[in-house]
Amino acid sequence: MRTNDSESRKVLQSINSLRNEIMQTRQQYKNLVNSFYSQNPPFGKARERGKENFAQELEIFVEIIAHCLVIGDSDILYLYVVNPLRKTPGILSRHDKIDMYMKAIRKKFNSTKSESERFYLAKLAKELNIIYCKSLAKKTSR
Repeated sequence: MRTNDSESRKVLQSINSLRNEIMQTRQQYKNLVNSFYSQNPPFGKARERGKENFAQELEIFVEIIAHCLVIGDSDILYLYVVNPLRKTPGILSRHDKIDMYMKAIRKKFNSTKSESERFYLAKLAKELNIIYCKSLAKKTSR
């Protein structure tokens, strides 16, 4: 049974209205997250070496990716994780063992069922791999 044109228009209007509300809410959420992390940068200073700090850093990665899932883009991942690590890899507690972070991210990637989460984990893994390769190149050039 087909709906009539009037009913179809009403449904489409409702869909468009709801989509606009969702987009506005996402933007408000993104603004709030940006405000928080600009005042409390997760990688604003180096952490001491240790298992506890390593675990906290992994939690930060997962938390930022969770925000990306809600927002629908990777801007905050790059702004508050990737770019600071590119600039100063030494801010990680185990900066000499970036491969440990990559292994942990790979494990998370393999355990999640969310394709969207995998997308952001893959982006982070790619960037960490680049940082890792650059650190190896610096070591061999010395």
